[in-house]
Amino acid sequence: MKFEEIDLGAQYEKARTAFAEYVEADDDLFLRELGLPAKSVSVQNEWVHVKFSENTKDRYIIEANLTLFTETGERLGYYCLHEDEAGTIVDDFLVFE
Repeated sequence: MKFEEIDLGAQYEKARTAFAEYVEADDDLFLRELGLPAKSVSVQNEWVHVKFSENTKDRYIIEANLTLFTETGERLGYYCLHEDEAGTIVDDFLVFE
């Protein structure tokens, strides 16, 4: 994929799907430790970054970041999904603040 063809909506949707799978696969472990059911966490699109490798536009990582909020609007942290130029997920992480 050429970086000019990146669909921001699609990147956010991939991140939302990956976050949902992450929470489901982990049986809400992290959220339970915080005393929050996963369904009470709202997700908001925050940003998409493209980071280039080396000195070429052919190798890059797309980072899609989602902000996580409690039901009362308190920011919990964020989830970030990294995908390479071929569309392969190379990393993801969940950070609580």
